[in-house]
Amino acid sequence: MNLRGLIAHMFMKARGGAGSDLSRGPLSDRIRDAAVVILSERRGGWVLEVGVGEGLLAREAVRGGITERFIGMDIDRDNLRRAQEKVGSHGAFFGMCGRGDVLPFVRSAFSRVICINTLHNQPSWSELESIVSAAGALVKEGGSLIFDIRNAWDPLISCAYRYSTVFDPSTKRLPVRAYRFGRVRRLLGQHGFRVVRKVGIYYPFWCFPSAFVIEARR
Repeated sequence: MNLRGLIAHMFMKARGGAGSDLSRGPLSDRIRDAAVVILSERRGGWVLEVGVGEGLLAREAVRGGITERFIGMDIDRDNLRRAQEKVGSHGAFFGMCGRGDVLPFVRSAFSRVICINTLHNQPSWSELESIVSAAGALVKEGGSLIFDIRNAWDPLISCAYRYSTVFDPSTKRLPVRAYRFGRVRRLLGQHGFRVVRKVGIYYPFWCFPSAFVIEARR
């Protein structure tokens, strides 16, 4: 095993397990917590989550009374079932099956659109761009697009993601990609958004931010 492979192996051991839900993990959980804090600062209105997964964020938002209506979209019907189970019988949650780049809503329909722990699993930049474009079109004037990226400038993330399939078999099905913040900021500008907040997310044993939670507004 070369030096990069050894570093990636050490990273996978140090970060800890992911738990029973695929979207859980030490970094993913910190990202989700930061997104919930941002959501809670502007309560009310309708929220759309693109890639609701097992409903971990939806549960916090709905049970915390952060939104009047929470619509969770996912391409996987099993995920939607799990999300409904996690949220429970709260009438504020509604799950829909669909693709993140083809969203069946009118433009400017939501005060906030969120996409957490999803974009880093897209196989290429073009897929990320398609989702950001589709999601951004649904945000009303003055509304927020809230999402995260894994930080490509973090040497630990870059190395670990390069060798991820060796140490994390789940990434053979769900690829992992990291991006530079500047590139993402330029993409947002092309769609009429400005970044109003960038929250660095850290592993407790590491000095570089391994991810950013970004809030962008029209």
